[in-house]
Amino acid sequence: MKKRNYRAQKVNQIEWEEIAQSVQDKAMVLAIDVAKMEQYGVLMDSERQAVVTMKWDHPAETPELLKRLSALPCGSLTAVMESTGVYGDTLRGQLRQAGFETHQVSAKRVHDACEVYDGVPSLHDAKAAQVIARLYWEGASRVWV
Repeated sequence: MKKRNYRAQKVNQIEWEEIAQSVQDKAMVLAIDVAKMEQYGVLMDSERQAVVTMKWDHPAETPELLKRLSALPCGSLTAVMESTGVYGDTLRGQLRQAGFETHQVSAKRVHDACEVYDGVPSLHDAKAAQVIARLYWEGASRVWV
């Protein structure tokens, strides 16, 4: 296991043109580990390949992120988040308003799966986002209504 597997880039430092080429016509998921201010997310394809792991300050940088995501030439893009607390309520509303279907994954499932994919029992923000994305692709989420 490499030490830098979960390195996140700030949203405003991502090369979005490269990301656009990587996601062309693919089914994608944006998995978000929700926090009070600094959010972590991973954009992952259906082959379970993380295209980019990102972080941003919510709410200040969220409109820019949504603009960038809306411009991606994906076949589809679904957002998925843990269902913890109320910190994600405004973000979920903004995602829905931008036209993204939003799913939820149980926080217990994320916690229980923290060792499954990489053999390491720790759980931190960027890793949690990857675990959420994998759980989504495994069918362990539901539409957030």
